[in-house]
Amino acid sequence: MNWSNVQLVYQREIRDQLRDRRTLFVICVLPLLIYPMMGVAFSRLSQFMRQSPATVAVVGYEQLAGLDEVPPLLEDGSFARDLFTDPTLADRIHVERIANNGTALQDAQERMTDGDYDAVVFFPTGFADRLLALRGATQDSQTDEQSTHAISPPDPVVFYDTRDESQLANSRIQTLLNRWQSNIVRSNLVAGRIPIEITKPFQVIGENVSPAIGQQAAFWSKLLPFIVFVCALTGAFYPAVDLCAGEKERGTLETLLTSPAQRSEIVGGKLLTVITFSIGSAVCNLASMAITGQVIIKQLNAMAPGQTPIAPPSLASIGWLLLALAPMAALFSAASLALASLARSTKEGQYYLMPLFLVCMPLMMLPLLPGVELNLATSLVPVSGMVLLMQAAMEGKLILAATYILPVALVTIGCCVLVVRWAVDQFNQESVLFRDTENFDLATWIRYAYTHRPATPHLAAAVVLISLVFIAQFGVQGIGFNVLTLRGFVVMLLVSQVACILLPTLAVAAVSVRSFASTFLLTRPVPWKQILIALLLAVVLNPIGVSVLESIDHIVPIPQSVLEIAKLLDEVVRSMPVLLLLLLMAVLPAICEELAFRGFVLSGLRARLSSGWAVVLSAVFFGLAHPTALQQTISATLLGLVLGYIAVKTSQITPCIAFHMGYNGLQLLRTRFADTLADLPQAEWVFRQSDSPVVGLGFTTPVVVLCGLSAIVLLWQVGSQPCRLAGTLGLHGGARSPLPPTAPAEESGA
Repeated sequence: MNWSNVQLVYQREIRDQLRDRRTLFVICVLPLLIYPMMGVAFSRLSQFMRQSPATVAVVGYEQLAGLDEVPPLLEDGSFARDLFTDPTLADRIHVERIANNGTALQDAQERMTDGDYDAVVFFPTGFADRLLALRGATQDSQTDEQSTHAISPPDPVVFYDTRDESQLANSRIQTLLNRWQSNIVRSNLVAGRIPIEITKPFQVIGENVSPAIGQQAAFWSKLLPFIVFVCALTGAFYPAVDLCAGEKERGTLETLLTSPAQRSEIVGGKLLTVITFSIGSAVCNLASMAITGQVIIKQLNAMAPGQTPIAPPSLASIGWLLLALAPMAALFSAASLALASLARSTKEGQYYLMPLFLVCMPLMMLPLLPGVELNLATSLVPVSGMVLLMQAAMEGKLILAATYILPVALVTIGCCVLVVRWAVDQFNQESVLFRDTENFDLATWIRYAYTHRPATPHLAAAVVLISLVFIAQFGVQGIGFNVLTLRGFVVMLLVSQVACILLPTLAVAAVSVRSFASTFLLTRPVPWKQILIALLLAVVLNPIGVSVLESIDHIVPIPQSVLEIAKLLDEVVRSMPVLLLLLLMAVLPAICEELAFRGFVLSGLRARLSSGWAVVLSAVFFGLAHPTALQQTISATLLGLVLGYIAVKTSQITPCIAFHMGYNGLQLLRTRFADTLADLPQAEWVFRQSDSPVVGLGFTTPVVVLCGLSAIVLLWQVGSQPCRLAGTLGLHGGARSPLPPTAPAEESGA
């Protein structure tokens, strides 16, 4: 890549964007205006909540008017001033007393509907008499449950509607009635010569031992990363749309493509431009929030004088946030650029913002949920790991942040590389860059797509299948299988494999591909030698897989609730005949999952990606299709890498099925006959008892090392036949490869 060309493209795009008044307004001017406007709105809203007048009708209060024994609720046309924390607020609620006759309540409710009243308070007939009876019972020390229940007064009712004024009036009245009720209780206790403390024998005092700085840092660490990253996302999208779809509309994209710069260099220059505006938008928003926040913080502190005052975030917190802004802006910018390149017009490009938000927003909101902490599992989640890392750094937990900075960085960089590669791939396709804005007819498109089905699936078909598998698995979770019975467990296994994986695979293949044999890697003769090697590989990789699972369980322990369910399921598994167990948990998953992931999905991914990326992505999707526990997902992903390697090397699905079947079968037999294996002569040379409840019976270190060396040899033998890793069409031993061709991006070296 020629960085001089990248710099020239970057300077050109920056200059063009700075000439665009709309971009400058959205990126620079709008953030400086919107937050002061929000501050003014907040000030007006808080003032409205404190000073908005209300009119309340009180029906049936006349029965309480002459009772000196009951503390007053109403005084001089308003609620009693001692019920307010600020007595001056009593003038904000105007009270109209209405005698409780036959239609008084209904008339008051109708006037509230018309807007004359904001709320109606109704005291039922006999309310005052029963209050007096309750007071007398307190004085006579009647404490038995029956008498107390008999004289408990009927409850007053507060009527309100959906208007904001009515909702606010109801909130105020509920608070006043609760305080009035407390006054009545205290008055009754005093009259009965009972200590007031009897109603509240003790008070629990909560004391936050964290320093005030730490408490403030915890508050800002939840708020600022979310806001700044959202600003970076929106700041990246609109310039990306203008740099791609906008140039298509203006007709300037062709001039750029005919320049000596390569497509990857053009993407690099545009990407740097989008990153610049993404960071600039986030910084402008952060600066505007800092200015406006000073005013809002003062108002909040004034509204809560008895509480700990809110302090602005520290400079260290802002520094950590700015440090994380660059990689997140790069990730959002690359994704926005790739999506914008698909658009035929600026209007169409703006439609793609919603799907991008639907993907990114849950990832940014996940760290805000209670109980979500930074650990190995959460650090591997894109975007969420970075947000959690920033929270830990801003709260001063530097050791925790340093522990997981490497996995967070690797995941973020990996995602950036993937989306940049996707963007470059889009720019290498003339059909994407120069699509016409033709009218779309769904029926015509379906007929054309079905008539011109390719021999092997496209990338879109693979994505559709993956989505259907995940949707089916999510839907099956709502079915109440009684997995603790043998029948329910068998039905669950059949549904999870056949209904969730096999049937969607066959259905998508039937409508999207022309050749099942080429799609599912069945065109070549059955390689019996490779099948035998795959079975041997399953044997030697089994101890390694057990050791890996044990290590994962030590790093990310399985929750106790999952272990309890696993113990119950283990009893069901032990009650199954061995042959049925192997058929349902070894043979059936091997066939269904390999046809789906090493057959259809891998072929679809290789239609646009290199074999390496296709194997990695298919392994990731294969791991996500095992959602029982995180440990299972990680183990399945690693296993998927081996299976993808076998599929690429052999260009046949049967060795993958053989390996999968043998690996699962050996795992089941080891678990089923763990006690018998441990009692074999010289068993201590091979087996050992693991301290992990997931593994149970593990393997000794010499066995694991020996199996690792054997696995290297067998993996080499799997690929001993002539085969090109790139997956391009070509002759392999005199036969044409059934795998689809690579994209032009790979051939051009982009």
